[in-house]
Amino acid sequence: MHDALAQRGMRFERKGSGAILWVGDEAVKASSAGRECSMSALEKRLGEFEPRADERSPDPPRRAPQPIDPVSKPWKEYIAQRDHHDAERAAARDCLAERQRDEKQRTAERHRSEREDIFSRSWRGERDLLNAARSVLAAQQAQEKAELRDRQKLERDGLRREQRFPSFKEWLAERSPELAQEWRYRERQPAVIEGPKFDPPATRDIRAFEAVVDGGRVHYHLTGERGSPAFTDRGKVIDIRDTTRRENVLAALQLSAQKWGTFTVHGSEPFKRLCAELAAEHGFKIANPELQQAIVADRERVRLKTEPWPAQNARPSSLAEAYRLQLADARQGVPDNADPSRLDAEVAVRLRVAGHSPDAIARAIREGAPAMRPNEQRDWDAYARRAANFAFSVPGSQLAAHLEPQRARLIGVERLYHRELDARPDESRRLGRSR
Repeated sequence: MHDALAQRGMRFERKGSGAILWVGDEAVKASSAGRECSMSALEKRLGEFEPRADERSPDPPRRAPQPIDPVSKPWKEYIAQRDHHDAERAAARDCLAERQRDEKQRTAERHRSEREDIFSRSWRGERDLLNAARSVLAAQQAQEKAELRDRQKLERDGLRREQRFPSFKEWLAERSPELAQEWRYRERQPAVIEGPKFDPPATRDIRAFEAVVDGGRVHYHLTGERGSPAFTDRGKVIDIRDTTRRENVLAALQLSAQKWGTFTVHGSEPFKRLCAELAAEHGFKIANPELQQAIVADRERVRLKTEPWPAQNARPSSLAEAYRLQLADARQGVPDNADPSRLDAEVAVRLRVAGHSPDAIARAIREGAPAMRPNEQRDWDAYARRAANFAFSVPGSQLAAHLEPQRARLIGVERLYHRELDARPDESRRLGRSR
């Protein structure tokens, strides 16, 4: 391994309990080259690590930067062609400038000769005729100079327009429209699912998707649709083209689960958030550390949504009363001037822990909050939706996990409403009860 790396200008060294990989004079963690390149993985495959025999080996030659994005690989060819074009353009510009300079010089010499021919003869006694000749000659030569100046300016402008070299995107579009599109969206974070090892692409049965083999890749199209594929299996990674369609991401995650079982997702925050939701709903194993908390929160949300309520746990017949009781319980030990919006956010999380759906939480706040604060001017529909969304967000899920041990007590808080109705049978019959 040491010899093979040395041929490529690299070397592998132990660093603490891990290892570093020198690429030229740049040091990177060995595991960044791949999980299979870490010290522990290599020792499992190759045995105990032994340092290179010649510790004082000469430093490897400096390596020129190399593109890691396939769309950037034609850049050197583009630069070479553009430099050649610029050199030809500079030569043409110099040739035009020299020709125009000679033309100006010849015109100036001709004008001088014309003036000498006219003024060399004797104009004694013909002063008026001499002045008229001077005036006519000056006007004629001034017109010729203006025409020459305008024509040369048009020539220079035409040279600039005709010799403009296309931009990199235009140059790519002439060769590959697909590469041009990839370059256009190069700054966007690509949606990629990465597996722990290379698994050769092969056609698999993925729901309503058709597999099309393209060399060493397999494209998956939604049945009945043509054009760009929904996602592509490249062996170690799966590229997802359109992440706005939930069915595309779900099918790509299903393919990843078939190939690797556990995998990592890369891309924008909305894409990773969608992957976390689908993992919670379908049991996918995503290895991203930053998504584990969101996956746990989503799984809890799914469990609360699907878990049946025990028969003995009576639910309140009025969501507004559920809001009022949870708010009263949340106010205990809280100053009177506390922000009501923060209290409503906590009440929304309490209602979630007590088993209410997002729609029920929004309705409870919409009906209960205006009754408790009639003088407050708000868009109560939007306010209630924001509170319900907070209850199932990442911060709301953290608070829900903190309140989960109190779930039975929070359910009991809502059952106070039923005990009040039981104590007032007339009102109970008027309002109705749900058990």
